Amino acid sequence: MSADPGTASLARHIARVKKDTLNDKVKKNRIRKDSVVSSFEKSKLLGPSGKHTPTFYAT
Repeated sequence: MSADPGTASLARHIARVKKDTLNDKVKKNRIRKDSVVSSFEKSKLLGPSGKHTPTFYAT
C-alpha cells in the first residue's frame, strides 16, 4: 500500500471493521432462519403427548 505503516494499518483496520459488520448482518439473518427452523423442528420432534422423543426412538 503506502510506505507509512500507520496508514497501512488503518486501512487494514477499516477493511476488518467493514468485514465484521457484514459478518454480523449475515449472522443475524442466519440466527433468524435457525430460530424459525428450530421451532419447526421442535414441533416435529414433540409428539402428540408433548414429550420429547428423539427420532431414532420413535415407533
